[in-house]
Amino acid sequence: MRPATHRPDNERVEDTSTWSYSTWLAAAQREEGFNRIAEATAAYQAALRLDPAGIEALSGLARISARMMDHDGAIEWSRRAVFLHEDDLESRLQLASHLQDARRLDEASDVLDALPVGDARTCAARGTCMILQGHMNEGMRWLRRAVELDPQSCEVRTALGIGLWRCHKRMSAQRELEIARSLDPHDMHTRFVLMHLLLELGDFSAGHADPAAFDAIYPPALVERRWQGQPVAGKRLLLYDQHGLGDTLQMVRYVEVCAELGAEVHLRVRRALLPLLRTLKGLAGISAMDEPMPGFDYQARLLDLVAVFRHTPASLPRRIPYLSAEPARIERMARELAGLPRPWIGVAWRGNVRQKDGLIRSCRVDDLQALTILQGSLVSLQRDASRDEIEALGAIELPGLDGDGAFLDSAALIRSLDTIVSIDTSVAHLAGALGARVLLLLPYWSDWRWMAERTDTPWYPRMRLFRQERPHDWASAVAALARELRSDEIRRT
Repeated sequence: MRPATHRPDNERVEDTSTWSYSTWLAAAQREEGFNRIAEATAAYQAALRLDPAGIEALSGLARISARMMDHDGAIEWSRRAVFLHEDDLESRLQLASHLQDARRLDEASDVLDALPVGDARTCAARGTCMILQGHMNEGMRWLRRAVELDPQSCEVRTALGIGLWRCHKRMSAQRELEIARSLDPHDMHTRFVLMHLLLELGDFSAGHADPAAFDAIYPPALVERRWQGQPVAGKRLLLYDQHGLGDTLQMVRYVEVCAELGAEVHLRVRRALLPLLRTLKGLAGISAMDEPMPGFDYQARLLDLVAVFRHTPASLPRRIPYLSAEPARIERMARELAGLPRPWIGVAWRGNVRQKDGLIRSCRVDDLQALTILQGSLVSLQRDASRDEIEALGAIELPGLDGDGAFLDSAALIRSLDTIVSIDTSVAHLAGALGARVLLLLPYWSDWRWMAERTDTPWYPRMRLFRQERPHDWASAVAALARELRSDEIRRT
């Protein structure tokens, strides 16, 4: 665990054989603060070997597991802390929080029901859990009770702001979050939440005015020579992937935009995306994240580029398509589909559950039964679909899809289909980037990029949005989407 054994000035390596629990704990917290996850994990585990009941180390390991979207790991470390420290309120609140993140809401509720009702943070946690369960009014009562108990708490005010946001009371949410920020201007979580609410409201200028908050929650992998809009003509500009696949597919549109400024644009992404992205216009070079770092004059995360260019919803780059599929693969997919009744409708219903909010950005095939009575053929774009799911949907599954590389076959298949029906996942971004017609199903709590109450999106001109009217209930959104597809049938007759 080399980095944690260095002095802060890196002048020499310390002998850790005599380190105490508290020394290892301090090293772990320092490494965690620098976003060195592997080193922090090793240090917390070293501390735990010296004190197996060390509550700070258990909490740290739970927190790191949660950051890595390892819900089961976060819950297990938190349960261990609660078992060893039955009276520790913080451990129980942390366990409830991780259960909520895993959408194990009934279990979270059971944990919170055993906590004292006179504590503001407990009331806030109860309210949050109830709203996530869909009990909006009751949840708001608990959140307001929490503020009554501790009106000067930034944490409690932030919870109320988030609750109002989840109830789609966005203006009230903004006011509460601004109050919370005034109570503790240095609380990065509050500032992070507020910036994303502003982005969802379409106020990109205000939403991008606090980059420090985003960096605090998602520390950049590279910090030197960050590009913030300086002239790049004749300079080597490195753009890199640090978020989800969908984020990358959405933001690589900026490669061409940067190249037009005269930059020599190099892209650094996950290896699986290399074949698909090699054909981007304006790309001078591309490498995988597990390869040596290329040289650069400036660098930026892909997700930072909207802010760097100061784009608004009206000025976003809309040169669609900016991705392409191989002609030979398109021909092969057309042969596979030949003879099937048209229209050909591609369907993806599940996102990556290990991504942020991946558990709510998914539906079951049972939720999509309204699609099975439409004319045409349903074609699965869900690469991890089970045989039971395919049969329940009555869909066509092409064998070996993307067996020789991520998204190459999917891109060709999407180009061959008439319409794409998708949950908010990477398939939707791929289809949008290819210029396909996309009908996108959005959960009640959707990502900021889809903004509030819109049925269209400036990101992809041929995409239409169908939103849940109530939390966890896909019926109305799927019914509206099915009506859209039926209107296609009417127009064809």
